[in-house]
Amino acid sequence: FLNISHDQPLSDLPVFFSGLINGLRTPEKTDSSALVDILESWLLNIHIKTASIEGVDLSRTGSISRLSPIVEKSIELESANLNDIEPGFSQVVRSFYEGKIKGDIELVTNSVAWITGSRSLSSQALRDIGVKGYLEANNVFPRMRALLDIINGARYKGLLLLVDELELIRKFPHGRQREQ
Repeated sequence: FLNISHDQPLSDLPVFFSGLINGLRTPEKTDSSALVDILESWLLNIHIKTASIEGVDLSRTGSISRLSPIVEKSIELESANLNDIEPGFSQVVRSFYEGKIKGDIELVTNSVAWITGSRSLSSQALRDIGVKGYLEANNVFPRMRALLDIINGARYKGLLLLVDELELIRKFPHGRQREQ
């Protein structure tokens, strides 16, 4: 759900995308952004699929440590097409996974912040997650496409975007403003 306002204009695509991420909900997570849950679900599905392919019983002791290197390769393969859609996205997903495995909350937080389009990340934080630069208007739709791939891989059926207050656009006095 996205509410268009002066703070959340439709014409500023990076701000629009950040609002979209903040309004992202799932049936299980209705009170705040579900981005982290969707990323975790995507990674869990890769774990389960890899364990099934490799014939590893996840309930047995030591199976996770045996499976981890294989899962990392599976994540590489699954995220490779994300990089074709939006450069840096697959690296950030890997950083997110690495942060989750190592318990590095800062790496996880910075990865999520980059995906959402935050401009508050320091140069060091960007280096830590392996990317350069911030979300620009021309990268919004590719990032949205990459996010849709993640949503699909997390076994959700898609993304429904509800935009509220769209009628405010008609109230702009100048045609150029309405067009933007």
